[in-house]
This record gives sequence, structure tokens and C-alpha cells, in this order.
Amino acid sequence: MPELFEKFYLTVFLPALFAVLFGLTPPVTGQSEYDVVAGNFLKYLNSDKKVISTQLIEANRLTPTLSKVPIAYLASLEDGGYILISASKSLTPIKAYSLVSDFETLPEAYKEFLFSEMEYNIRALTSKSRTTQGTASGEAKERWDFLLTFVTRRTTPSYTPDTHLLTTRWNQGIPFNKFLPEIDGQKVLAGCVNVAMAQIMTYHRYPQRGNGVAVYDWNDQRLKAVLFRPYHWENMPDILDGIQAEYMEDEVALLIRDIGVVNHTAFGLDNSGAAINSNALIENFGYSNTLASMDNQDTTSFFETLKTEIDAERPVLLSFPGHMTVADGYSSDQTGRKVHVNMGWGGHYDDYYFLDDTVQAGDYIFDPAQGLTIYYNIKPCSGPDCSLNLESEDSITGLEIGGKFDYEKDADRYDVYLKGETTIAGNRGYQNQAFYVSIYDSSHSMLVSSADPISKNLPPGRYTIRLSLYGEAGGFYLYDDEHTEYTVSIATENMTDAEKEAIDASLDVAPVISSSLRDILLNSSNTEPHKILIDARDENGDPLDIAVINTNRDAVETALAENILTLTPVADAEGTASRVIVTAAANNKSTEKAFVVMVSDEDIGFGKEFVLQGVFENQDDFNTHKVILDGQCTITGYNGYSNQAFYSSVMHTDENFIVLPADSDINYTFTTLTYLLGASLKQNPGGTGSYYPYESGVNDRYRLTICCPDADDSTESIAGILDIDLTGTSIQQYTLNVSKSGPGHGDVVSFPAGINCGSCCSGLFYQGTQVVIVATPDAGCVFSGWSGCECSGT
Repeated sequence: MPELFEKFYLTVFLPALFAVLFGLTPPVTGQSEYDVVAGNFLKYLNSDKKVISTQLIEANRLTPTLSKVPIAYLASLEDGGYILISASKSLTPIKAYSLVSDFETLPEAYKEFLFSEMEYNIRALTSKSRTTQGTASGEAKERWDFLLTFVTRRTTPSYTPDTHLLTTRWNQGIPFNKFLPEIDGQKVLAGCVNVAMAQIMTYHRYPQRGNGVAVYDWNDQRLKAVLFRPYHWENMPDILDGIQAEYMEDEVALLIRDIGVVNHTAFGLDNSGAAINSNALIENFGYSNTLASMDNQDTTSFFETLKTEIDAERPVLLSFPGHMTVADGYSSDQTGRKVHVNMGWGGHYDDYYFLDDTVQAGDYIFDPAQGLTIYYNIKPCSGPDCSLNLESEDSITGLEIGGKFDYEKDADRYDVYLKGETTIAGNRGYQNQAFYVSIYDSSHSMLVSSADPISKNLPPGRYTIRLSLYGEAGGFYLYDDEHTEYTVSIATENMTDAEKEAIDASLDVAPVISSSLRDILLNSSNTEPHKILIDARDENGDPLDIAVINTNRDAVETALAENILTLTPVADAEGTASRVIVTAAANNKSTEKAFVVMVSDEDIGFGKEFVLQGVFENQDDFNTHKVILDGQCTITGYNGYSNQAFYSSVMHTDENFIVLPADSDINYTFTTLTYLLGASLKQNPGGTGSYYPYESGVNDRYRLTICCPDADDSTESIAGILDIDLTGTSIQQYTLNVSKSGPGHGDVVSFPAGINCGSCCSGLFYQGTQVVIVATPDAGCVFSGWSGCECSGT
């Protein structure tokens, strides 16, 4: 009789090999800090799930001769889900979690990698330098303190009139549109709908993680947003005025880009139009399926609903004719119709307005008689109001689908293989189909959406069929309790198992790292470490692991917490450099990006395009920034006004002007040298003449965007100009070979990706990389162990 065998693994730290051992202790009894962290983390996620058990995980997998050490606590959740908590307060508390799937359902290689990495980090704490520990532990301590003392922000709604709920003051231009496309070299506007949605989502600090992939075509471009990624709300400031760290700006700009793609925005330079995609808000971002809309034809109901929502501390989307805003408060005025509106213009004209009268916000006039619309019940879902794909009564057998619309906006998605001439027809008890069938291809593009039977010739592939009462273009059918069940019949050409396997293999793509990760120069005298947001996503939604390799720890120290890479130059390391390699791995596929960190004793900007920021301290302040300029360059200034309301200039390092101060773009061709960029409120710094008045806290922050498209910003060129030694940027790679022997059969794969036997039994890995090798015997076969190396493991 064939026996059932588990997967087997081996952990490798190149160039040496180590055995792997770990264990689960009995469940933890009694209330511990780990229980508090798990419970408060669920509250932070607005989840009503409960922890049903907690287990301590101990390991000596890296060096079996040592005693086991606690590496993690695993909290199991009712009805599925888990939270994996670090055993040390010097490390980020939450290592991984799911509110749906149990820990045991994770890919075996990924679980083993998690355990190996956690033990490595625990043991490494005793050998890390003080500087590295100080950076990492300080951030970890803040996260532990937050979760140990977390109090639900809005347990009991208690709105106070004459206040407003939102604290954000976001806008549509720089830097909110940083990751949006361009028209004629200019960034498009973010769009009022997208900014309004982003501000409400930030208010709720939800979701913690998105779901799905959004795609559409705009201006002959394919725009895609992979939403399988976490949202770090704690890194999104209320105001972006030029002094916040770039990684915080990036967090906000990435959120707005995701929403912009989800809403299929018609981006433009003067305006970016979009409609609220309520389906996406529910399905992709996990908001309540009770979301609804209402116009102001019945003014009594309109204002009562507004007040009820705000009393419940739920901001609502408020659509004026041509402009989307957020209504987030009301006045104690006796009429009850004076409502606080966040205009989405960076705080400008955020005020209380009578919504039954003409609204004037600066030069903009909105007439409520032309129609107002609110979108309300915008809240994180909980329990039955959450979108769940394929409930218990939804199923597919072969090419026959049967299911039920459980609520008004229920949408069910089925993956099917289609080929050639294909027809799809549905029925829910009416003479007509009376619901929408949409077909998406494997690139997530919608091919067709119709409430009538579909006939289409399709290339062989795996497609997604979406069924809903609500169409993609805005049409809908009323929900009818007596006609909730549906059937769908599909006719298509036969496809062999081999064809299906080939299609599946082609769709299992590697993760993507979208961050540009350009070479940078760090000033060793700066006390604040430099932080970079790593935007890595996996289109298949597989668990994603990000790792960092640093080739020269004598130049810079690296620490990775969540998606933030921290770089700290080592004291007295001027003139040295390191190569930093970022890898992202998921389901035995990986990708990487590398950049060079150079260390100097001063701040110097360089590149084809880069940004400098500063603050005017007084009327006479004249700031200078050292830069490397090469070839034709355009230097653009911005401090919050429609025009450049300050003066920029260029000087040689001896402070002789090359380009005199001007309050407009600088266009000039430069010899490759180091220069000084000047910024001042006076045209004649230190003297008399034209000036822009200084007012502390009011547009006193500025940014300079430098664009030199033909500049030679290669590592070698910049290092040569600055006399930087690049010796430390090299790194050795090792080939790890695996061979299978014996009469049995099975697979061997590595994590990170590289080895996949039988297709590839060797992989090239960087020195210091932790590699987990998993051996999986075929049914009826037995894995007998490892040989040919000083290692052990089963």
C-alpha cells in the first residue's frame, strides 16, 4: 500500500550547509503579552475574530548542537487564520498573518523559510553591532508598544458637532501624483474622486491588505495595479508639505495610484475624471457590501442620512456637480444643514457650508439644485457584510455553474479554461438572463460584460467569469429574494490536461519590485538614517518574502522592517561604498534589484532626475544644495503655489553665479561638474529688490526637481567625480547543486527560487543567502535523506 509522506527540507546558508530542526511546544496557557499583541492586532484590523490557541515555536534548525531558542508564537484564529508573532521585542512583532487561511495551508517551503529566518534573526541579535540594533530595535519597540497598549480608536461613536473627522489635507498634484502617468512630460493630476477615496480609507486605516489585480487601458497605455499588498497607514502623514521623508510620500502616492487604476481614471493635466467603483471598494479593499448612495431630491432624508453617518463617525463621499469631496462633520447651527467639507485641495477651502444653498469655494461655485450625491455606509466590512467569493451554495462542475446571489452586490468569480468558439448563457428564473456575465483574461483585462448570452472566439487560456447583478459599466438589476439562485452553462472546445498545465505554468509569474532603487549618496554626519520604501508585489497573490543583501557592512548598515529599508552610513566610512541587493520571492520564483550606496561627508544630489527639498527659515534665508549636473538640465521649483513663488539659481562651488536667481524654470546646458543650487525668497539674496513675503508655516517649504535626461549617472562616473572606492560593491556567488538518485521519483525545489528538479538541479546564490531546499516524494516513493555534504535533515 502506498504510504503518505510529508515534504522534507534542508536549510542552506551559503557557502556552508546546516541541518534543520524545529519544534512546536504545547499550547501556551494563561494570558501573556503575546496574547495581548494578537488580540490588539485583530482590533487594529477591525476584525471580530478570536484567538483560539497559541503555541510557542522553538528551534535549533541552524545549529542542532545548540539548545533550542524560542523564535515565535503562533496564534490560531477561529474559523481559519493565524498570526505569527516574533518571540523577541527587538524584532518587528507581526511576522505574518492571515484572517482566512490557517498557517498549515502555507507552502511548505515558505513556512520553513519563515522559521529559519526568524531563528537567524533571534540568534543574530547577540552579534549585531550596537548601531544596527539601535535602529532596528527602536522601530520594533514602537510597534510592540503600540500593539501592547492599543485601544480601539472608535469603539463607541461620539461625534461632537463643530468638529470634523478627517485630519488629512491631501491634494492632487505633487507629490500625490508621483507614480501616475505623464502627458507631454508632465505628471497628470490625481483626480478628486481618487483623493477623496484615499482620505476616507486612510481615516479608517483599512484595509491592511488589498486583494486582486486591476487593469485598464488609458492613452494607449496599459495601467495595472497589483492589489495583493499591505497598506502601511502608519506611514501616511496627514500633510505632505515637503519636509516628510520620501518613503512616506511614496506610501501615499502608491495608495492614490492603486485607487486611480481601480477607478479607471481618465487622467489629464487639467482634471482627472473618475467614477466611484463601489464593486472594487467592496471586493478589492474589503469594505462593507452595505455601501449605498443617495441624491438630494429628498432633502430631509439626505441631511438625516448625512448626520446619522457622521454621528457614527463615518465620513461620506459627497459629490458636487463636477467635484468629489468628503463630508466629515456638521455645525451646531440649528438648521442642521451646515456641513463640513474636505475639498481635497490640500486644506484650501475646507470649511462648513450650507448644502441647501450655493456653495462658493474660492473661484469655484457649486449649485446644490443641480444635484448632490452622497456615498455612505463606507466602513470596513465585518462578518456577513464582507465580500466572500463563492459561498457554500456556489459551485462549478465541469462547465456548469450553479450559485446564489446572497446580497445585492454579491459578485461570484469562477476560473475556467476556455478555447475557441465559446458561448456562455445564464438564467435565474426570468425570461431574460437578468444578471451580468463578465469575462476576464489571464492579464485581468475585461473582454466582455453583458446581461445577454455571450458568444466569443477565445484563444486557449484560463479565464475568470464574474457573475453579478451589477454590471461593470454601472447598470444593475434589482435584488429579488425570490430569484437569488442562478445557473450558467458554458460551451467551449475541449482542452487537454497538458494544455491546461502549460497554461498554468505560464501564468505563475515572478514577483515585481516597482521601486526604482537608484544609486544614492549618504552623508555620514547625518544622524537620521535614510529610509526607502520597497514596493514589491506578487500578481498571483502568493506569500511574498523580501530580503536584503549588503556587500559592505563597513560602509553602510541595512535593516528591513516590513516594506521599509533603512540605510545607516557607518561612522568615518567616507569614500566607501556598498552594493545593496533587494530580492522578492514567492512560490519558488524570485526577482531582484540592486543599487549602490556611496558614503561621503556631505550631501550631494545627482542623477537623470532627482528632487531636493528645503525650508526657508526667514525672509533673508538663502539655501544652497550641492549637486552634480551634466548636459541639458531643467530645474523646476515648487512650494505649493500655481507659480514658482521663490527664486532658484545655479552657482559654481566658489559661489559665482552661472544662472542668476529667477522665479521660473531654469534650462541650461552644464559641463559635468559639481555645482550649487540656490533657493531664496529674494531675487537679490542679502540685498534689495523683488521678493516673495515670508510667513512661517505658510508655503515656506520648497522642492527643486532636477531633470538632466542625458546625464551620465553611472556608478563608475559618479564615484569617479566624488573619489569613492567601489571595491566593497562586489559580491561572490556560489552554485548549489542538487542531484537525485535511486529508483524513486519526486521533486526538489529551493526557496528563494533557483533549484527546481527536474527542470533545473542547480542554482546560483549570493554569499550569505539562506536557502531552503524542499524534497517532495511522489506518491508511493520515500525520501531517504541527504548525502554528499556535511548536513542532515529529513
